[in-house]
Amino acid sequence: MRVYRDDILEPTALPWLRQGQDFVLEEDNESGYGISKDNIVRTWNKENGLESYFNCSGSPDFSPIEKAWQSPKQYVKKKILLGRRDY
Repeated sequence: MRVYRDDILEPTALPWLRQGQDFVLEEDNESGYGISKDNIVRTWNKENGLESYFNCSGSPDFSPIEKAWQSPKQYVKKKILLGRRDY
């Protein structure tokens, strides 16, 4: 959680917030930035006025990027099933 806060939120989101830019951060329901009320990421979001909402992870209906991962996932699964002889 600290890495996400320090390496993603601080350098990326904070400058936008300081400039008064309006945006909402979409996050999947990853435990690193979600559920717990005393979570350091949720605390950081609240202290800095960053609005976020949780999306269904892996749902192509709500997250268009998931469709882009379909082909690479199938390729990797195929390679794993074929085994080491193909490498």
